[in-house]
Amino acid sequence: MKRIISLVVSLGILAIIYTRIDFAGLIGVFQNCHPLWMVISLGMVIPITAVTSWRLQQIVPSKSGLGFGEANKLILAASTLNMVLPSKMGDIAKAYFMRDRGNLSGSLSLSIVVFEKACDMLSLLLWCTFGLLLYPQKDFLFWAMTVGVLGGLVVGMLLLGSKAFAQLFFS
Repeated sequence: MKRIISLVVSLGILAIIYTRIDFAGLIGVFQNCHPLWMVISLGMVIPITAVTSWRLQQIVPSKSGLGFGEANKLILAASTLNMVLPSKMGDIAKAYFMRDRGNLSGSLSLSIVVFEKACDMLSLLLWCTFGLLLYPQKDFLFWAMTVGVLGGLVVGMLLLGSKAFAQLFFS
């Protein structure tokens, strides 16, 4: 009965979402896209998902026995749920499923997900710093953003890389 209710609620949510889509406008957007670049951009989803699944498999303790296929299922499910649920709740659901299926405690699985999202944030900060340093027209605003982003990157790397700094930061 619980599964039937869950299925009905999910189908109801999907029906609401799909009735809100302007299919004529969506088809127009696809018709105006360059076909080669569309194929390349959609094709890049596969290696990104594979690398993310491999990274999750490497982060999880080896005793959990999380294989690449299961890690891939978790990543795809979390990505799908993140499109529908607010505030990255799909990743919280991933932590729940890791606890449920991976022989991990709830706190460990949540910590793994938070660590994974922190690494994602640090990679974004790294690319932002790189882009800001290469930007040709630098005024005060861009130097302030560069210093802020670089500062966030350094603090984040210290938080993840130094136990003493993390204890000092959170105390």
